[in-house]
Amino acid sequence: MYFLSPRRILTGLIAVALAVAMLTPLDVPQSVPSYTDKLVHLAAFGLLVLPAALSRRVPLSLLFVGLFIGAAAFGGVIELIQPHFGRSADINDWLADMAGAALGLLLALGIRHIR
Repeated sequence: MYFLSPRRILTGLIAVALAVAMLTPLDVPQSVPSYTDKLVHLAAFGLLVLPAALSRRVPLSLLFVGLFIGAAAFGGVIELIQPHFGRSADINDWLADMAGAALGLLLALGIRHIR
């Protein structure tokens, strides 16, 4: 059953973990460099799109455009609702989310090309 494919399940689990992590109030020590948060967003959203981007059941262009739009929307919604959870919304976090999704898609494209 395609709906319950391992890639979809893994993508869903990653999305839930990201939502919980990004909506949990956080006290960051002052010693952590300010750019670290952006690197975390970059890696997290790259990881989010990777399993689904490796699917061969959907045409490449449709898959990649849909995944990028979905990841961008997911990141945007998270940023918009974070203030309700004691976190601050940051447009730069959203930009890092989208950059991470784009990098994840590029990585998947490379992996698909090698296969």
